[in-house]
Amino acid sequence: MNTRNSLFNLAVVCLLFSCCLLQACKKPSEGVEVTVNTDIYTSPMLFHFANASSTATTQPADFEVTVTGQNATSVVTPEGGKTFKTKGGVLALMLEKTAAPSAEHPVNFSLVANVEGFTPVVQNVTIISDSVYTKEVRLVEYAKPADGTSARVQQATLLSGSLVTAATIATSTTASTTEMASIALPAGTKFFAENGTQITSGNLDAKVVYYGTGTQASLDAFPGGFNANNILGENGQSIPGGVTFVTAGFLAVNMKVGNTVVKSFSQPLQVTMQISSTLVNPNTGVVVKAGDIIPIWSLDEKTGQWKFETNGTISTSGGKLLMTYNMAHLSYWNIDWPYYMNGTSSCYKSSSAPVKVTVKAGVNSFYGKIYLATASGQPLTTYAGGMATIYNNGVYNFYGSTPNMTGVKVIVADQFGVKLAESAAFNPCSTGELTVTVPSSVTFPKLTTVDLKINARCSNKNIVANVTNAASLYLWNGTAYTYYKTVYVYNGVAKFNLLNDQRYRIDTYYGSKSYSAVMDFKSANFNFTGATTNASLTGVATYNSGTNIYRATADIAVNCN
Repeated sequence: MNTRNSLFNLAVVCLLFSCCLLQACKKPSEGVEVTVNTDIYTSPMLFHFANASSTATTQPADFEVTVTGQNATSVVTPEGGKTFKTKGGVLALMLEKTAAPSAEHPVNFSLVANVEGFTPVVQNVTIISDSVYTKEVRLVEYAKPADGTSARVQQATLLSGSLVTAATIATSTTASTTEMASIALPAGTKFFAENGTQITSGNLDAKVVYYGTGTQASLDAFPGGFNANNILGENGQSIPGGVTFVTAGFLAVNMKVGNTVVKSFSQPLQVTMQISSTLVNPNTGVVVKAGDIIPIWSLDEKTGQWKFETNGTISTSGGKLLMTYNMAHLSYWNIDWPYYMNGTSSCYKSSSAPVKVTVKAGVNSFYGKIYLATASGQPLTTYAGGMATIYNNGVYNFYGSTPNMTGVKVIVADQFGVKLAESAAFNPCSTGELTVTVPSSVTFPKLTTVDLKINARCSNKNIVANVTNAASLYLWNGTAYTYYKTVYVYNGVAKFNLLNDQRYRIDTYYGSKSYSAVMDFKSANFNFTGATTNASLTGVATYNSGTNIYRATADIAVNCN
């Protein structure tokens, strides 16, 4: 879709219609400024792709994304396009209005991407309303894995396409990653491409990432997400309604021979994964032990489809709990208890009878997230898909298919994922209302509210468009700008909270071009001008000390040809 041409054509129609009414129109554009809304789509979505390591300096930037899955055809860019690419690690999407998502008729799709230096992206998405949906997508960097994960990059020599010497690819343990995984490759193993042909040119290059269950960083980076809607069961048939996973460990394996991606082998490879001895079995409510049976699943990183592979039995060796299985093809491999969303292992919480969570805090509002978690801390369902402004005495509803599971907790965390409070354990299928109180000892930073309006103003025509897209904010720490948050600008308007008395850089984009400005929120009125790295985003902000609200209007100058 050509946004500029469509915008101009729409404006011309509006102007001509006005001329017919007034019966006096010498020039359609003379003395008239037309404002064009861009709300022809629904369910605004915002995805921020970030390094899963909190101390990393390398971040995902601009990369292409493929949208696949059941309802992929309903997904568009804010301009109505079908070419998806992140800007500064941010992807803004919308749905065609005919999609009409609801809890009863959810819209399901997957985001798939390859990002240099990181594990491939597979993010399954479920949309159940027309409200703004935000999601932080965490990627593990091979060179600097996040806490609770471990990466191994290893090469091996092939002769005429066969492995010369038997090899073992093993991840290492660290203070935060107390378990590990290994893959045994027998001598003589041959490697095959996706089309089934043997790859005979080049040596083996393997990248393996182990995801443990002991840290929030590892769980947040879980590829595909814990809600699987595109999934095949034991009989090879699609599972209606999908499942919610509770994981015991995950392995991401990618291999190439030369420049060709490996898909299968001449003989299965034996995988051994250690299981945390503190992990709670959600079916029994006690920690896992030898003899426990857990299904093993694979994830196709190209389509986002999960598939049942086999049932595995936990064993012990050297005081460690182990899961050993054969890997016949390359996918992501996951040890998971499934909770079937249309079965007896779950219940349906309607929008009229949800799990109602009331949050009490010592401030009027703060930026963070609320989610349901297992007894071991794995997220099950997150309110609004991610970050949100949380209000004192605010009520937050969780509805839709929910695991019928004891030991579930409500977690309230700040915007950096630090847990502030949690509820007592409960079963969401038998509980309707509960309250979570943030301790009075928790201190919150001083926040201010920003009402932002962004206009795309034609420099050569009297046309103004209300921008619908993402805006990312970066906080100045004295030496550099660091990522703070991303907000959705819908039909030209965004409302959000920031740390007050700080300097920020704001980045947004319109069409294929990026725009930036430096903004000083110092409890006073100010003008702002464009940052030096991108095209200008200019405007003015007024501050009301009584309400602690900034009202900022920003203009993007575009050439409407």
